Order: sequence, then C-alpha cells, then structure tokens
Amino acid sequence: MALRLGPCTGSSGWEPYVTLADIVRRREMVFVNGTALDQALSYSELQAGRFYVDENAQTLYIQPTGNIPISGAAVEVAVRRSFSMHPGK
Repeated sequence: MALRLGPCTGSSGWEPYVTLADIVRRREMVFVNGTALDQALSYSELQAGRFYVDENAQTLYIQPTGNIPISGAAVEVAVRRSFSMHPGK
C-alpha cells in the first residue's frame, strides 16, 4: 500500500470560513529516537531537527538533531489519513 503524502483535504462545509496554513494540513510526522522532528515545507528549509517530504519523488529527507547517526537511530514515520474539525453550536 502506497502512503498518501501531502496536505489533508478539509471538509467542504467549512472551507469558505476557515483557512488553515499549509503546515497544519500536512499528514506526515517523523520521530528519531523518540523525539519529534519539525516539518519543513521546502528542501531549502531543511536543517537539524527537521524533515522534508518531496511528494513528487516520494522521498523523505531527515536531518536529526545533534550528532545522531541516522544509520543507528530508531526512525518512526507516521501518516494521518485526515484531520477532523467539529462544528460548534
């Protein structure tokens, strides 16, 4: 099963009223040795403690913090299917 990368789509009922930043709509999460990395939205933003997903190349770039050699690290990648917003009353 191929992973679905990229931003989640929102519910059509709220889109005219709510605008979410691109980073909020992203599906991907990466942890290195149990520490969450921040997501970069472009390769040029990649730095220590961040990761970047190239959707076209289906490639994940990871830049762990400190002197962690990635070859010996525990790397966890999670992808959420969607996000949920509940209307107020």
